[in-house]
Amino acid sequence: MLNMDQLKQYLAINDNSQDFQISIIIKSVESFVKNSLNPDFLSPNQIPEDLTLAMMNHAAYYYNNSLDNSKNNQLPSSVTDIYRKYKTIRI
Repeated sequence: MLNMDQLKQYLAINDNSQDFQISIIIKSVESFVKNSLNPDFLSPNQIPEDLTLAMMNHAAYYYNNSLDNSKNNQLPSSVTDIYRKYKTIRI
């Protein structure tokens, strides 16, 4: 779903020194999305642009705050608002 090269470009990372950390972040974001959102939107060719942007922002949030334990780890509303649109309603 998320592409390493696209995410590195989004994060303005020009080398490979952070690839391991970024790959873990990608797996974490994808796992969150797969377990939290409606699976109808998870086909790689059908992911809406706003959902892809939310995932990129989610990954950027993890990347930029990975060493800061003082934050409450709450995702920005720009991410959660988009995720909310695609959330599976469980009864």
